[in-house]
Amino acid sequence: MRNYRSIGVNARTRFYAILAAAGLAPEEADELMCAIEAGSVAGAHSGVEEQFAMAPEVRGEVYGEGWDDGVTAVTGDLVAIADGLYRQRGRALSTRALMTFAEVVHDRCQGAEHRGEARWGGDAR
Repeated sequence: MRNYRSIGVNARTRFYAILAAAGLAPEEADELMCAIEAGSVAGAHSGVEEQFAMAPEVRGEVYGEGWDDGVTAVTGDLVAIADGLYRQRGRALSTRALMTFAEVVHDRCQGAEHRGEARWGGDAR
């Protein structure tokens, strides 16, 4: 499975940067991002919920009851995750701070390379 967490963080950072460049307030960007993330989890919830009462009949009734209990547990967790994602606030501000820090580090590295200095210390041989 791909590293969707890293992919998501990179996409979130880019999303915030685009919205900031467009002049959107961090609070509005947070609201949009939280809605998108909660909606994604709600989509997963729907997919899992469709599996209720879909246990393979050849496995028997006890297996089917366990299957349904598992579906119920997972869908309950997904609801809690979606609710939590939608309630989150403040990420745009922290993401913007991280982006500013990354830009400063990048600019310093670019300047050092331009001056012929080594990127991570030492000499540039």
